[in-house]
Amino acid sequence: MSTIMPDKPRIRITPEHVACLRRAAKGSLLAWDDASATVTVLAPGTYDTERMIIAGHGELVMITEMAAASGHPCDDAYLAQAVTGFATESLAEWPEIQAMTQLALPLRKRLASAEVYLDEAPVYLTGRDGLPRLRDHFCAVRNPGLAAIVTVTFAHTRPVEVAVADTGTDALLWRMSLNLSARNISGITAAMGAAMTAALNAAPS
Repeated sequence: MSTIMPDKPRIRITPEHVACLRRAAKGSLLAWDDASATVTVLAPGTYDTERMIIAGHGELVMITEMAAASGHPCDDAYLAQAVTGFATESLAEWPEIQAMTQLALPLRKRLASAEVYLDEAPVYLTGRDGLPRLRDHFCAVRNPGLAAIVTVTFAHTRPVEVAVADTGTDALLWRMSLNLSARNISGITAAMGAAMTAALNAAPS
């Protein structure tokens, strides 16, 4: 006797979802709630391990710029179709992303207290060493011309890589690398967050 497991629900992003995200404050995110099978807009700094982040304002800007470069009209329907593709890709990787999210939460929350928020969905990567990584892209509300990129490795087996870049030129302005462990994660996360916040606030916009 065989058991047929139901397929995971296919996430469909609508133009209304896109409009809600665009109207929401910088740092808001479109997310998928698996328990209720619904798409919702999370307020800036709202992070947990249960809801899958689909997209932020960063993806909307990227899609719009790519459409403009190719001469393609870009309305909410077009954006919704593109973000639906992102959602489908993220859903396939969600078990891996969810497992890695716990490592990223302390710094996400520390930066949120300084109005530095996730601006895009986290990216799941596999390094040349075969270890899984999660990369977060942040925006600084007080300095919108800058972005912060944080990469964590599974079980903190490699240093956390942090960079601050100019969003207009992609020029790297600041970088740091720190070793974390279960014993020192709280203190170093606070120090890292403070250093990143200072860099973001001090750099010219």
